[in-house]
Amino acid sequence: MKITLHASTIEELQFKNIGQRIRILREELQKINKSDFTGKTVASRLPNISQSKLNFIERGETLSIDAQLLYEISKDFGVPMEIFFDDFYSNVTTKDTIYMEPKIYQSLNDSSHNVKRLKNVNPLDEEKFKLNIQLKRIASNGDYQIVSSDTTHVTHDLDTLKNFLIQIRQAIDLIDYHADQMIHSNNDMSNHFKNVDELAKHINNPNSAFPFFPQQSIEKLNELYDEALQYTTHCQEDKEKRKEE
Repeated sequence: MKITLHASTIEELQFKNIGQRIRILREELQKINKSDFTGKTVASRLPNISQSKLNFIERGETLSIDAQLLYEISKDFGVPMEIFFDDFYSNVTTKDTIYMEPKIYQSLNDSSHNVKRLKNVNPLDEEKFKLNIQLKRIASNGDYQIVSSDTTHVTHDLDTLKNFLIQIRQAIDLIDYHADQMIHSNNDMSNHFKNVDELAKHINNPNSAFPFFPQQSIEKLNELYDEALQYTTHCQEDKEKRKEE
């Protein structure tokens, strides 16, 4: 999960000491993962530190903080260690985008949870699956917006999937050509069939390129949506500011 720090937060961090910066960043993470980033839970993940000591540090009552502890905190929060020091802010403005990529602990990663799931259905036992197609708009920096997600009503075998992939690739070639007739695709029909056959080998061996993902909980999907909404709001604010300039 990637969290964007708002300009107001970056500005606030500039004028704080190390301990206060730890508190501010932790509280930002707590907005997204409340139970994972309380003072108690963070302290429990850090080596050789109690909650009371972490609270003492966060209040800014000591400037003597072990470098190893700062390193562990930066890993847990998913930020560069430099973010805790004044020098970092001499090269950063409120227009810069700073991300936090915290280490999230989800029950879906727990082996006992996955064993329980497999008692109901093991996807490797199945030969037919529903097919889902997502349509995304992708920005030049790789950010994307999902504008459509459609799933078949019935299940389909691998041969149907292969034919479907060929149709999709042909459609992509066609819309690219209509948009820019200078584009000449190197993917003729024989190449499409060859590439899809190669993909099918990996699909039948999901441990290699295409592993199965466990179904996401509603809570997790809501978290991902909230993260995307927060980032989009930041993009809108940035666009409005640049208009004013």
